[in-house]
Amino acid sequence: MQKMYLMLAVSNRREQEEFLSLFTRHEVPRVFSVPCVGTVEPDTLALLGLTRTEKVAHFSLVTRNKAEELLDALTNEIHIDLPHRGIALILPLTSISGAVALARFAGGHEQDEMTKEPYPMQTDKELIVIICENGHTDEVMQAARAAGAGGGTVLHAKGTGTDIAKKFYGISLAEEKEMLFIVARADEKRAIMEGVNEKAGLSTPARAVSFSLPVSDTAGLRFFEK
Repeated sequence: MQKMYLMLAVSNRREQEEFLSLFTRHEVPRVFSVPCVGTVEPDTLALLGLTRTEKVAHFSLVTRNKAEELLDALTNEIHIDLPHRGIALILPLTSISGAVALARFAGGHEQDEMTKEPYPMQTDKELIVIICENGHTDEVMQAARAAGAGGGTVLHAKGTGTDIAKKFYGISLAEEKEMLFIVARADEKRAIMEGVNEKAGLSTPARAVSFSLPVSDTAGLRFFEK
């Protein structure tokens, strides 16, 4: 059995059916879609008379072969490399909860386990995930941009364990959270995370915490690379 990967594809909300149709044509077993927004400089938005860009994040677990097939299809069928069409990332999984779950997401027969073949963990890009208090993504993005980040994608979330945090750490955390996804070059990741921690970390109202994941492959970042 091949290794499994998490595919994250972000599209404009008006184009989500085009993305979902592509996943259907290429027989992706399960796709989970979540409304989100794209981050743009507030001054730029005001100048252009625009609001934040409405987007959809599509998540699916795929095999390596399927991931390569999908990246090729996103590039050649819906031209994701053109500006503002979207991006796609492939992130390696280290484990999955049992053979039935593996077969369900892989779209094949049940397997005993994932192959032991190691992942190539030396990657040139990483996905930075930042979790902060609701309504504080602007200051988080300002801190990230000041450290070299480009744009990001924001998902609304709900936190748990707030009573435990208050009991053991003496802090009160709001349940409503926002998750910010930023794709960065590996050599810029540390500066961005440290910048966010310094200007929007736990000692600030944003209470941001961050972690990063290796990105195996991408599509839609041709202009980012240039």
